Amino acid sequence: MNVVIKKSKIKGAKKGLFVNGTHTFKVTDIICPYEGLLVEYDIATSDEYKSDYILTAKVNDWCIDAQNTDTLGKYANDCIKADKYNARLVSNDNLTAFLVAKKTIKPNSEIYVWYGEEYWHDHTHFKMLSLELRQILYDESSDEFREWIEEHYAESITI
Repeated sequence: MNVVIKKSKIKGAKKGLFVNGTHTFKVTDIICPYEGLLVEYDIATSDEYKSDYILTAKVNDWCIDAQNTDTLGKYANDCIKADKYNARLVSNDNLTAFLVAKKTIKPNSEIYVWYGEEYWHDHTHFKMLSLELRQILYDESSDEFREWIEEHYAESITI
């Protein structure tokens, strides 16, 4: 396998996904699969469903929940730094998903992927905001949303 699980470089994070010491991923290379339980989209996105490993890229009304699996893809962290993202999650009509390199990733590098605004909107600190402020953030561009996340989570981000 061309990836390994090690202690993440992100302060406060536990495990992270890294390129092994001899491999380099090139742009569009498949890094690893993102596998898990198939869950209907309406169920996976409901307030009652709890998982930090849901891929909500709606494919034929299904999502992938990797919470109770050993799939390597779930160990890729979101570093909340747009210039550090080196992978993306890609899904297809066959209900499969993969981490794919979006730039060259050198040996021993940690793999970072943007979890998406839905993930951060569900995060505890976001839920504590007033409805008015949440609506403003929902309506803003991704860059402004990332700036807000960086500002409010800066103490836990050291890359």
